[in-house]
Amino acid sequence: MPIAAVTRLRLRPDAGRLSFFWLSLLSWWQARQAEGNMGSRVRKATRNEFWTLTVWRDQATLMAFVTNGTHRTAMPKLGKWCDESSSARWELDDFEVPSWRTAMTALGRYGRIHRVATPSPAQIAGLPLGSRETC
Repeated sequence: MPIAAVTRLRLRPDAGRLSFFWLSLLSWWQARQAEGNMGSRVRKATRNEFWTLTVWRDQATLMAFVTNGTHRTAMPKLGKWCDESSSARWELDDFEVPSWRTAMTALGRYGRIHRVATPSPAQIAGLPLGSRETC
């Protein structure tokens, strides 16, 4: 069964932007090359807010990506760089990459909050969509 995964990150003003962008670029490239990846999108929603959206052949190929390579290197750094971080996974009926609107709805419904060192008020309140109201 195809799996979609969405991630929303909001960088802190003092985040290591160069490192963030470099590891993000490498992680995006890793995803596009990974076995089982059926589609990958990235989006800069605001100056500090970034989204990723991927579709995977199955849970096993998604987990192989998440636990390896640049993505694995980048994940522990997000808690220091971000004041809002959340993600969601959900099953799809086909391998089409969902719209950003659908991803936002899924994040609101299935999203889980990630631990960050300096959380925003929205992160503390447990809001997967953070301080955003629209996508």
